[in-house]
Formats: sequence, structure tokens, C-alpha cells
Amino acid sequence: MFKRRVFDALAGHKTVDAAFDDLGAKLEDLEKRCKAFTKITSTYLKNLKGFQDSAMSAAGNMKGYYEEQQSEPMFKLLDKLHMFSKDSCEKKYPLLQKTVDEQVSAALNKLHEKLAYVKGRMKLRNDARINFDHYNGKMSGLRKEREKIIANGQLAGWKNKDKFERNEKKYQAARDQYERTNAAVIEEMKELYETRFQYINAMCSGFIKMQMYYFAAYGKACSSYIGPLKQVVAGTTQSTISSGTTRSRDSKGDNGSPNSSPTAAATALSSSPPPSSSTNGTMQKSIGDSREKKATTAEMPPAPTRSRRKKANKKASQPAMPSAPPPPTPPKSRSRSPQPISRQQQPNGPASTWKNQPITPGGPSAPPSAPTQTNNVFDDFEF
Repeated sequence: MFKRRVFDALAGHKTVDAAFDDLGAKLEDLEKRCKAFTKITSTYLKNLKGFQDSAMSAAGNMKGYYEEQQSEPMFKLLDKLHMFSKDSCEKKYPLLQKTVDEQVSAALNKLHEKLAYVKGRMKLRNDARINFDHYNGKMSGLRKEREKIIANGQLAGWKNKDKFERNEKKYQAARDQYERTNAAVIEEMKELYETRFQYINAMCSGFIKMQMYYFAAYGKACSSYIGPLKQVVAGTTQSTISSGTTRSRDSKGDNGSPNSSPTAAATALSSSPPPSSSTNGTMQKSIGDSREKKATTAEMPPAPTRSRRKKANKKASQPAMPSAPPPPTPPKSRSRSPQPISRQQQPNGPASTWKNQPITPGGPSAPPSAPTQTNNVFDDFEF
């Protein structure tokens, strides 16, 4: 058979069946796709395992920042997240891999088995074809030689007469074997190709369900952390604002300027040296001289200059313009001292209407101010 295969490859004389060749090309493409999908599934599971390992490592790293202060609410949240990632990696992933093996890989293996069986049958068909082509080639040469012998009238003395009859029987057997095998294999190939979707559908649906069920459960578990995370972030933000306000008030006085407290003023005043008696006398004398000089300067009008006299003469020669009446004086309102607001007179509006309203000592206090609104990225986040 090996010699016949070599002869078949070198001679190039082959029996062609279009239906067999067409189905063979389709099944070959199907087999390539199945092998590629097997590699894709393996890579997918490997990358998913890497994703879970990275999530567990990230949760452990973030948890480490709070090891020295485990009373922080964020530490408790990260501790739960780390345990969830560890559980997903050590328990959920093996279940996922088992599901893939039972559904996706099982369907793939069945299709591979069918393809392998049909490929084996196709090989038997090709062997039958090679055998048939071998004897067909022999008989073609013997027929041409026999025709020449018959044309020359020498058939009775033809030395290859027994060889012709012997190879003719082998040729007929090889032809029958090839035709039967070829027809049976084509039917098997056609049946496999037409029923391929029962394996492909099981394979695809198993892979899709594996993804959807796993990530739906994973997303549901992850979404349970969004609410607590928003509360922790909001609480951390409010505590940061409160501590910052307290520090700013401690660093400033009542009027908002640093070192303006009464204690600081008293300390500065007590630390300055008292003035001497000679210094007091000198200062009082200089103050009296300056006041007397200012009073004398205010009583003496400035000396008229040439330009001032010209302006005065020009103004006297012009007719006088009627002066505008003075604006009416608004009536004076009686000022009342602010009266305390009783419980019945207190406004029922929002907290902003209570501003600048006096409160009776010992009476009801103003409502607490609304918390500061922060631009939190988690406020608009929805899973």
C-alpha cells in the first residue's frame, strides 16, 4: 500500500468525487474551529483565575493600610472583601472549572470523537480509492496493449493474456470496494455535518451559561458592597471636614485673625515696659503744642493769591443760579430692642429662616445646620 500511495502521489491520476471533497473541506474547517475553541476555553479559564488572584491580592494590599488602626470602618469593609475574594478564588473557581468540564468540554469531546471516527472512515475510503486507481492504471495499459494485439491479429499468441485476466478481476474487486466505501463514507460525512449543531449548540450554550451564571452571582455579591462603601466614604469625608474646621478655629482667634485672643493681647500688654515720668512729660508737651498749632491754622484763612482774586471777580459778575431744594428727610423709625421669640412664634420654615433670630436663654435652640454637600464620585454610581 505504501508503494501505491507513492505512485498515486507521483502519477497524479486520482479518482475524483466532488461530493466527498466538498464535505471533507467542510469537516476539516469544523475540526479546526473546535480545536481553536478548546484553546480559547483553556485560555479563558486561565485568565479568569488570574483575575481572581489579582482581586484577592488587591483586597489584601488595601487591607494592609489599616492594620495599625483596625477600628476604621474601611478596614472592616476591606476585610470582608478580602474574604469574599479568597472564597471566590479557592471555592467558586473550582466549581466553575467543573461546570466547564461537564458541559463545554463534554460537548467538545463528543464532537471530536465523531470527527475522529469519520476521519478514520475517510482514510479507509482513500485507501480503497488508491487501490482502485492502482489497478485502474494497470488495466489502462493492458487494454491499450490488447487493442494493438487485436489490431495486428496476434491475440492468440499474446503473452500477457493471463496477466490481463488476473488484473481485470482485481480491478473489478477494487472498483466495487471503492464504490461501496465511498458511498458509505459520504453518507456518514453528510450525517455528521448535518447534525453538527446538536454538539455545537450544547457547547456554546454551556459556555454562555457558565459566563452568565458566574458573573451574575459575582456581580450580585459585589453590588452588596456598594451601599456600605458609600456610607464609609461619606463618614470619612464628614469626619475630615469636621477635624479641618476644628483645627482652623484653634489656629485663629474670635475675629478670624491669628494671635487675636484676649490672652495673647494681655500677655503682649504685660510684657511691654512701663513709660518713665520724663517721657510722659515730653509726650504731653508735644501733644499740647501740636493741638495749639492746628487750632491756630484752622482759624486763619489762607492769603488770597492773584488767581484766586480773578476767580472770585468772575464768579461775582455771573448771575446767581437758583439752588435745588434739599431732598426730603425720611421719617425716623423708632428702633426697638430685639424681643426674644417664644416657642409659639418660632418659624416653621427651613433651617435658613432661623438665621440671625434671637433665642431666649434656656429656650429651644436653633436646628442643626445641614451637613456639607461633597462631590462624591459614589453618589451617582449604580451597579
